[in-house]
Amino acid sequence: MDHKHSHNHRKSYNEFGHVHELTFSCYNNIKFFKSDVYCQWFADSLSNACGSLNFSLWAYVFMPDHIHLIVHPEQSIYSISDFLKQVKQPFSRKVLSYLRSNSPE
Repeated sequence: MDHKHSHNHRKSYNEFGHVHELTFSCYNNIKFFKSDVYCQWFADSLSNACGSLNFSLWAYVFMPDHIHLIVHPEQSIYSISDFLKQVKQPFSRKVLSYLRSNSPE
C-alpha cells in the first residue's frame, strides 16, 4: 500500500438523539484563539450555525490552538457535515480576509 497518498478521513454519523463532540484544530497549530477577536468571530459563526441548523450548544472550550464543542441536533434529520461547514467557512473567510488586509506576509 502506498502510504504517501493515504489520508485519514473523519467519519460523520448522523444519528437521531446523539450528541456530537467536535474538535477544531488551527492550521499549523497557530494560536489563533489567544485573540479575543478571533474567539468572538468563531463564537458568532457557531451561534449562527446553531440557529440556522437547529443545533443546541451544550458545552465548549477555546484553547489557544484548538476548540472543543459538544452539540446536539434538535431535528431528527440533519447533517453534521453541513453544521461543520456552516461553522468553519464564515469564520475562515473572515480571518483570511482580515489577515490579507492587515498581515499579508
